[in-house]
Amino acid sequence: MYKPLFLALSISTCLAPVARAEQVSIIIRTFIPGEHPGRPGYMLPVPGHPGLTMLPEAPVGQCFGTDSRSFSDKPNASSRFGGKITVDIGSGAAPQLDPILGVTHEYDCDDGTVLCEKTAGTDGFSISDVNVSADVVTFSYNGAASNPCLMIAPNIRFTGTVRVDRKTKKVTIDGKNDVFPSFEAVLLTSAGAKSLFRMTPDGDATPASLVTSSASRPASGSASF
Repeated sequence: MYKPLFLALSISTCLAPVARAEQVSIIIRTFIPGEHPGRPGYMLPVPGHPGLTMLPEAPVGQCFGTDSRSFSDKPNASSRFGGKITVDIGSGAAPQLDPILGVTHEYDCDDGTVLCEKTAGTDGFSISDVNVSADVVTFSYNGAASNPCLMIAPNIRFTGTVRVDRKTKKVTIDGKNDVFPSFEAVLLTSAGAKSLFRMTPDGDATPASLVTSSASRPASGSASF
């Protein structure tokens, strides 16, 4: 007579939700803004593609699409490349990297016809020097990738370190970015998104500026989770 009750309790126990360890993710990415703050009017509208803009400057006169946006904390906002690094706060497991890959579009400057559509390789962004202790997770990151629609193109570069303090519940990032284009880092938690840093192109820098530049512009920030 007690079997149905025992069975019900067993099923209830099996179906009870399992508590999950909290996770935080850090997105570090670069994107080409829809408007250049240091060179008003530099970005051009893409013919036949309302709302999209393109870069007019390239070694032999090509036009390449921008990400047609300003800064954003949205996880899936358009970007050139970068990475999403997830840290499991509870288990202390090593951080997990998911590469962020953007599609490059080359347009005919006059009529907007797509001439090239390619994605940079998955090895453009990496993490290293991972250290997991009782309270703190740290790692270094490095990004370097170029325009896949050009045979010879300079790299966009950015580098830095991230510290995730599980005791104080704080994420700190300390990096250096190239002169072009824009860069941003975002902290994602179960409560939402928080900006870690935002950086526009340096002055009136363009893709051509990458030929002689280096990732030397300091970029840092912190946020709680």
